[in-house]
Amino acid sequence: MTSAEFMEWYARQPDGERYELIDGMIVPRFSKDIPWEMQAERVVHGDLKGEIFGQFREEVRAKSLPCDAFGDGMSVEIDAEGNFEPDAMVRCGDPLDPNDVVVKDPMIVVEVTSPSTSSFDLSVKTRRYFNNAHLRHYLVILANERSISWYRRDEAGTVTVTHHDSGTITLNPPGIAVDLGALFAERRR
Repeated sequence: MTSAEFMEWYARQPDGERYELIDGMIVPRFSKDIPWEMQAERVVHGDLKGEIFGQFREEVRAKSLPCDAFGDGMSVEIDAEGNFEPDAMVRCGDPLDPNDVVVKDPMIVVEVTSPSTSSFDLSVKTRRYFNNAHLRHYLVILANERSISWYRRDEAGTVTVTHHDSGTITLNPPGIAVDLGALFAERRR
């Protein structure tokens, strides 16, 4: 199945069901082969993806960047046979049509690891996300380790990775700062 065929098919699925397209194959975001408690979104996962999205949105607004920040729910076209649904993303450029459901030109994508997705996020998704020529930054937030693996592609197309557990990292372009202290702050109320 191609990315375009997948998006047509996906639009006809019941609300609440979530899928990704990997190598032309439809893959449910949840699998009957993995125990439910391993797949359910944990508080830490929800906290981290909400915090990173919030930081992205505040940075875009405060710096008047020509970008949009999105939380989970929208699809990213990886290539002709792949669509992933990241936990957060930023795209820059002219505004998208309000009815679009897929982003073809993300600049930043984020995945927050969970027990059932950690190895996939760090292997398959790391390689595949960079099939999208527009992507400059891929952040994998390692929830249990309270750290980030930051994959970035430079102008020459070289991808490098660094690991961070404190401080601030600045994603250039577009100039968005991520405060790891705020990201990993204890949130017990």
